[in-house]
Parts: sequence; structure tokens; C-alpha cells
Amino acid sequence: MSGEVRVVLHPYFGYGFKLNANMAARLPHVTFNNHGFLQSADYVRRNPACCDYPSVRSEPNEVIVGVFGGSVAASLAVRMQETPTFTKALNAIPRFTNKPIRILSFALGGHKQPQQLMILTYYLSLGQPLDMIINVDGYNEIATAPGNVDAGTDANFPGLYMWRRLVDYLDRQANQAHNPEGVLANYHLIMTQRWARHAGSCRTATCYSLARLVQFWHQNNSIDVASTTQASPAAPSFFQVDPPAATTQNRYDFAADRWGTASEVMQQLSRTRNMLYLHVLQPNQWFRRKSPYSPRRADELAAYFNRIVPLGYAAFVAKGARLRESGVNFLDASAVLDDEPSSIYSDDVGHYVPKGYDILWLAVVQALAAPELR
Repeated sequence: MSGEVRVVLHPYFGYGFKLNANMAARLPHVTFNNHGFLQSADYVRRNPACCDYPSVRSEPNEVIVGVFGGSVAASLAVRMQETPTFTKALNAIPRFTNKPIRILSFALGGHKQPQQLMILTYYLSLGQPLDMIINVDGYNEIATAPGNVDAGTDANFPGLYMWRRLVDYLDRQANQAHNPEGVLANYHLIMTQRWARHAGSCRTATCYSLARLVQFWHQNNSIDVASTTQASPAAPSFFQVDPPAATTQNRYDFAADRWGTASEVMQQLSRTRNMLYLHVLQPNQWFRRKSPYSPRRADELAAYFNRIVPLGYAAFVAKGARLRESGVNFLDASAVLDDEPSSIYSDDVGHYVPKGYDILWLAVVQALAAPELR
């Protein structure tokens, strides 16, 4: 969805998304609510007051389900909203019989723990009612935490690839605001782009030649000024970026421990407020116990996933077992798609076709039906 949305900084969640003008036309089945969380457009049309935050109960016995996590969780929430079968399956569980169900997405693409925890505490502080929390995660924590550490940033920080370039851009703008050379470089860059457009609209050779001449003059000046600016001492950053924590663990065990701690806090918080919590380790095609995954593109990125995901998932599965032993409601769903063909995945990263999300939510319902769950 990169063409339909843009990344924006958020003061509490690290980053979020805002829609671009063409999103409604290109993705008519989804919509953003008032706080930037993706919801099913049809679900919102059928339930006009459902999905703005903080929401209000429509009935005293209404069960409000919040889905937390990254893009897989966001897509799962939309699928749950679109599929009446999910609500019917939930109503078949004795504790939810004859109760209206509302499904809300608090998931954002690329998010990882402790962002889910931050979002939960933020909305509880706003008075958002929740009766059930379904936290679906695992892949983003594996894919981004080691990269954060390699880049000199704490593993718990949001994934660098989503927010660091935006932070760097804002720092550069702040630096250039107090640096005349930086302002001049921006001027020449803008004029380079303007004269390039002008050259493209010329109808005579003379016009084209003169426009190109001016364009190249601005382009050369922008490069010269930028070089001078980069050589000057950098201004201090306006963003706090913590260094990696010292640890003797391997990176995947360390990421698993941090991930587990955030889940334990979500579980504890849920019990103090009488909310049912379920932590779900999402399936990923690069960690299949049976037939190996056949990627759409056998490129360097696929080789990277094939190298890191099995190591990370092995650590997360082991940590998940310990979470369950310690009292966390944990569902290891990493194998629920293992009997499906590679076509159950919609890309080489870890998203699914609709049937894949249906299999996942069915596993979630089966876990929620356990009478010992509290």
C-alpha cells in the first residue's frame, strides 16, 4: 500500500500513516478511521458509529475486540470485520453467546513490540472500552530488531526502515534553517527541478537548449553547496535515539525476551481491567516445518528472509512456550498454514490471501474457546 499511504511521525507510537488522495479509488474495501487505523470500509458503512476512537459501547453487554500488531494483524482485523462467520464463531463460545461483537483494529503496518503495548496503554488512558485483546505479531520483531542493533539503535525502537529517513530529513531541515548554505542548496535543487520541467514543455530547439543550460547551472550549484554544507559540523539531532543495550545473548534470543516482556505486561494489564488477552505468533512462509516455501522471486531479499526468519522463529517459539508456562495466554500459530501450498501467501514477506486469514482467525477462535482462558 506504499503508494496509497505515507509515513508520518507519531508522538507516542513512533510512526503512523496518512492516506493519499488515490487510496479510496485504488483500495475501496478499506478506510482509515479518525486516528489513522485501517478498518473495513463495508463494516464502517454497516456500522457508522463503530470505528472512531475513543469509541463508546452501543449496548451494555457488547463485546469490543481490539486487534493489535503489524500489517498481518491489520489485514486480519479487516478480514474479521468483513466475515460474518467470525462473529458467529465467537458467539458460539459460551462466554460470548447472545452478545453483540464489535471488532476494532489498533494494528499498524511495520509495528513491533513495544508499539502494541504503547498503543494499548494510550487508548486505555483515553477511556477506550475493550473486552478482548488479540495481539498478532512475531515477524516484524524478528525482521527489524537485529537491523536496529546493526544500525546502532536499541532493538526496542520502531523499525528503522520506516521512520529513520523521515527523522533524518527533519533534522536536515532544522539544520538548514540556521545554515544559509543549506537554504541556498535547497533553492538550487528546486530550480533544477523547475527548469527540467520547463525544458520538457519547450517546442523549439532554442527554448530547450536555454532551459537545459539554466537547469545544469542550478544543478551544479546545488551539488557544490551541498558538499560544503556536509563538510560543516552537523547540528545536534532533535530526536532521542538510544544505543543498543549491552547483552551476552544472541540477537534472536534477546529480541524474543524483549518481545515476551512486552506481552507479559499486556497480559497483566488486561487482567487488572478484566479484559481477555490472547497473544498469537503469526505464521510465516520462511518458517515451515513441512514443505519449504517457493518464493515468487528468488532474489537477495528472499535469501535474507530464508536466513534470518528460521533462526528468529525458533527463538520466539521457545519463548512462547515459556510465556504460556508463566500464565500468558499464548497461541503458537506459526504452523497453521504449513499444510497449505505456497500460494496461500500473497507475497514473499508474510501476508496471506483471504483463505490464509480465515485459517488464522479460526485458530484464534479455537484458542478463545478454551474454558481455562482468563
